[in-house]
Amino acid sequence: YLNAVSLVECRLQTGRTHQIRVHMGNFKYPLIGDPLYGPQITALRAALKRAGYESSDIETLCALKRQMLHAKQISFIHPISGERHSYESEYPDDFSNALKILNKKH
Repeated sequence: YLNAVSLVECRLQTGRTHQIRVHMGNFKYPLIGDPLYGPQITALRAALKRAGYESSDIETLCALKRQMLHAKQISFIHPISGERHSYESEYPDDFSNALKILNKKH
């Protein structure tokens, strides 16, 4: 873990199952909170500690109960009508809190 944790923006080309999770794990940037492809909690805790994160922030990040993956904006062509549909969504609270922790380090 070069920076322990990072915010990454991905633009998908397909809707393949686990696409982001698998690729990010292969690139050595696994998603926090991913029980299948994510980092082991002990490895995450150690990387965050080495990077200088505060103990309370480390425990917050290690206690996340889901993958830190969010579709901020998504669009697709409806298969029947052919219309383009676009949606945007604010970050959930747990994701926002994780981002606040990341921003403390910059």
